[in-house]
Amino acid sequence: EETFYQDVMERESMALTSAGQCVAIPHGVSEAVIRPGIAIGRLVKKIRWTADETLPEDEQYAEVLIMFAVHPGEEKKENGIYLRMLKHVFGRLGEPEAIKRLIEAKSAEEIRKLFQ
Repeated sequence: EETFYQDVMERESMALTSAGQCVAIPHGVSEAVIRPGIAIGRLVKKIRWTADETLPEDEQYAEVLIMFAVHPGEEKKENGIYLRMLKHVFGRLGEPEAIKRLIEAKSAEEIRKLFQ
């Protein structure tokens, strides 16, 4: 767990992972990942995700975190699980009302259904 956490923090220091509209998508590319996966967390209150005030406000704060856990060997595979997960999640987030439904979801099941 500690190795994965450190790898996520290192990646966060390299590039902004805000997706806008109060969604952040941190990436955990780590040797510690045994099986690729996605974790979604909706925060009770928005948090400041970046201090870069040149960005629009909705890109500075996060209310929803979607974290990818990926082994480094998967990261660059052309049709690997990592790229398929990214395409799926971003495809859903690009749908009208998807972010609103994600933020307003009352249960984990509602969030799960949004990404099926």
